[in-house]
Amino acid sequence: MHLPQDFADLLAAFAAYEVRYLVVGGYAVGVHDRPRTTKDLGILLEPSTENIQNACLALDDFGAPKSIIDHLRSVKDDEVVWWGSPPLRIDILTAIPGVEFATAYSRRMPVRFGETTGQVIGLDDLIEAKRAAGRPQDLVDAERLVRRKAQQTPA
Repeated sequence: MHLPQDFADLLAAFAAYEVRYLVVGGYAVGVHDRPRTTKDLGILLEPSTENIQNACLALDDFGAPKSIIDHLRSVKDDEVVWWGSPPLRIDILTAIPGVEFATAYSRRMPVRFGETTGQVIGLDDLIEAKRAAGRPQDLVDAERLVRRKAQQTPA
């Protein structure tokens, strides 16, 4: 799957700083089902203090604005740290409905994005996240993902 170069560079910076993260949202749907239009790259971070610090170091190395890094250092579970403009916006979250990070991370799917390997939320966890979000597009995504899973499961 193709990622814009800035997104691939960010994932490479996360790898260099051993950041524990999952690609979620529209790009994850594209990995598991089919590419679709999305306004952002959704990143779910493990919310531990050490991981957030590593993410801040990676973001600094990547060239993120200081205000974004400062916001991430003090982010609450229900907040989104975002910057950029659609379709090249980056959304960083430390929690999403329906997903417990440690469990989802243990079931992640490494995916090659050009020269970079990204950590993508697994299919079952993505379905749960989409259902829990409950927005119309998320529910459409969840149903498509359920059908995709049924096609992959041997009868």
